[in-house]
Amino acid sequence: MNLETLKKGNTIQENIVYLTKKLALLTEAINGITEEDTLYTDIRSSAWNEKIIIGDLVPGKEILILYRDRVRKKIDSLETEFAAL
Repeated sequence: MNLETLKKGNTIQENIVYLTKKLALLTEAINGITEEDTLYTDIRSSAWNEKIIIGDLVPGKEILILYRDRVRKKIDSLETEFAAL
C-alpha cells in the first residue's frame, strides 16, 4: 500500500467512527420521543408565508428516522469504499 491509500483509508475510518457516534445519538433521540411529544418540524426551506399546509409539517421523530437511515447508508457506503482499498 502506498501512502496515499493509507491516508484515504485513515480518513474513511475516521468518518465511519464519527458517523457511528452520530447514529447512536440519533437512535437515542428517536427512542426518547414518545407519542405524546408534539415535536414538529417545518421541512420547507422557503420563508414563512403565513399559510400552513399539512404536508409541509412532519413529526420530528420521522425526520430523525429519515436522517438516521441516511447516516446508516453513508456508513455502509464508506465501509464498502474502505473494503475496496
